[in-house]
Amino acid sequence: MRRDCLSHLGRSASGAKIPALVLGAVLCVSLSCVPAAAKFKFVRFDAPGATSTYGVAIDNDGVIAGTYIYYGSHGYVRAADGTFTTFDPAGSIDTLVAGINNKDAVVGSYEDGAYITHGYVRAADGTITSFDPPDSVGTYANAIDDGGVIAGTYDDSSYVAHGFVRTAAGTITSFDPSGSISTSAVGINDSGAIVGSYEDNAKTVHGYIRQPDGTFTSFDPAGAVGTFPQAINVRGAIAGYYVDSQGTHGFMRDWNGTITSLDVEGITEPNDINGSGVIVGTYSVDCSPYCSRYGFERAADGTITKFGEGEPNRSLNASAINHSGEITGTLAGRTRYHGYYIIPK
Repeated sequence: MRRDCLSHLGRSASGAKIPALVLGAVLCVSLSCVPAAAKFKFVRFDAPGATSTYGVAIDNDGVIAGTYIYYGSHGYVRAADGTFTTFDPAGSIDTLVAGINNKDAVVGSYEDGAYITHGYVRAADGTITSFDPPDSVGTYANAIDDGGVIAGTYDDSSYVAHGFVRTAAGTITSFDPSGSISTSAVGINDSGAIVGSYEDNAKTVHGYIRQPDGTFTSFDPAGAVGTFPQAINVRGAIAGYYVDSQGTHGFMRDWNGTITSLDVEGITEPNDINGSGVIVGTYSVDCSPYCSRYGFERAADGTITKFGEGEPNRSLNASAINHSGEITGTLAGRTRYHGYYIIPK
């Protein structure tokens, strides 16, 4: 139910072709390769008329929400049967999708003709409601829980970033952890716990969890100089990445506060975690000058499954996973991006 930004996919990516043949041919599990057919079914998709399609979020029924490009960016919802519904909030010149809940409500942000960014929520019946916290000059709705509570980030009139939570009734509360000079909120679970990052006066970035009663707990993996939570599951486990003197690593923080580091290969960036504790994300290697980016899944027992390997200087992002282990994300074609989903067998 969390978001994934398009800019995250494009970072250090060449945009060169990743053939579906390569993605479907090989999966590497703990450094030993097995036929993909024994593990996953891989499906590529494109929104109608799109010049590029981005898979961003997936619900427990296999409904995918994302963004597509055609003379600007627009939102879409892809039903489990492959049917697409496209949308834009009224007045939008660019629409981005960030998350979906299990009632098919979609959240994201859009830019209007005055180049101001607003948050929106699109209900399952297609009704779209836009909103902004007071004093906002840029609103980014990033995640929504099954009760319709939304977490996100906004910039105030001094261009300082704050977190916010919006109830299903529309009440917006802004927040910042103690000591924050800039706050982002990126994930929420069905208990209303919110995760994100904040920067302190020393320019160090920390992770935090905000409970529904407004209490904060900040945290960092050992040695971290920057901590970036990305998602929280229903049990309170958090997935994200951190930076230390050795590079960029993934982590999982359990409900009891125990933090486990996660390294797949090269730069490791988890993006989502489901209720069973399965994590998906992206790892980047051979970053000279452009990175080759591939997807990974980490099972609850720690087993790593890699996918998308096989050719250099390619781009693949694993964005989200649902309770059944279905994964969605984005891969680079020769001239455009495509959405994809992976179904476990």
